[in-house]
Amino acid sequence: MTEEYSISVLRKVNIPESLIHALETEELVTLRPFQHEAIEKGLRGNSLVVVAPTGSGKTLIAEIVSVTRILREGIKVFYLTPYKALTEEIAQTFRRRYNIKVGVATGDYRDQPISLLGMYDLLVLTYEKADHIIRESPKWLEDVKLVVVDEIHFIGDRTRGPILDFVLTILKNMNIQIIGLSATISNPEDISDWLNSVLITSNFRPVKLLECVYYLPANRVIIYDPDSKTSEVYVITQTKAARIARTSSESGTLDKLIEANKESYEAGQLATISKLRELLGSNLEIVSVREGFGRVVERKFTKDSFCRSLETRYKDK
Repeated sequence: MTEEYSISVLRKVNIPESLIHALETEELVTLRPFQHEAIEKGLRGNSLVVVAPTGSGKTLIAEIVSVTRILREGIKVFYLTPYKALTEEIAQTFRRRYNIKVGVATGDYRDQPISLLGMYDLLVLTYEKADHIIRESPKWLEDVKLVVVDEIHFIGDRTRGPILDFVLTILKNMNIQIIGLSATISNPEDISDWLNSVLITSNFRPVKLLECVYYLPANRVIIYDPDSKTSEVYVITQTKAARIARTSSESGTLDKLIEANKESYEAGQLATISKLRELLGSNLEIVSVREGFGRVVERKFTKDSFCRSLETRYKDK
C-alpha cells in the first residue's frame, strides 16, 4: 500500500490554516509522497514538472502552491489549460474551495477586457488567451508570479505547440515560477531541463487501468457498462458523433438523446432550449453530445444539466 501523509503536515511549511480547513471540508485529508514532495519544493519557489497518471492528484499540488502564494504574498496566478470546456470547471473548483477571486478568459465573446482581468487573484486561461494577454502586456501582468500549465505535453502538438512554446519562453524570461502537469509526457527530462525545473514523477494509479482491444462489427460501436454506469465515446468528427448518438438512442442502448443546441444566443438567453430542457430535466439515462462548435452557454447548459441528472439518479439508488 502506498504511504500517505496527513494533510496536517502542511502546517510545517506554513500553509495558511484557511487552506487546510478548506481541504478538510472537501475530505481531502491525505497526501501521497509525490504530492508532499512537490508541494514542499514548489513552496520554496522551484518550478516543477509533475508527471503522474490521471486521477493521482497532480492538480491538488498546483492548487495548494497557487493558493498559498496568493494568500501569503498577494501574487497573481495563471492556470493554463488547452480546453475551453475545462476552464469553467477548474475555476468553479477554486471558487468553491478557496476565498480568492477567480476569473476565466478563453477568447470567447463574453470575455472581459484584458485591462479588467487584473482584478482577479487567479485566472483560468486557454493557451491562446494567455498568448493574447502576454502580447498585450497589461500593467498588472507584472504581478503574475506563478503559472500552472495543465497538459504541458501539448508543447509537442503540431497546431498548438508553437503557441505554448512562445508563452513558456516569455514566462521563463520573466522569472516566473512554472508548474507543468502531465500524465502522458514522453520526454519529461527534456522539458524539465528547459524550464530549469524540478521533475517529480509517480506511477501511482488510484484506479486500475484495463488495457485491451475490442473487435466489433462496424455497427457495434459503443461499449457501455450495463450497471447504470456512464460511458464516454470518442470519435474524430462532429458528423460521426451525431450519427453514433442517433444510433444509440434509436437502438435503445440509452433512453434519451441529448443534442447540443446550435441555435443563436441573444440577449443573455438561449434562443431555443425547449428540447434540451425536456430531456435534461428528467431523471433518465442520457448521452450528451458535446461538439466543438457549440457556443459557450450551450456547452455549460448541457454539462450542468447532465451533472444534475447524474446526481439525481445516483442519490435515489
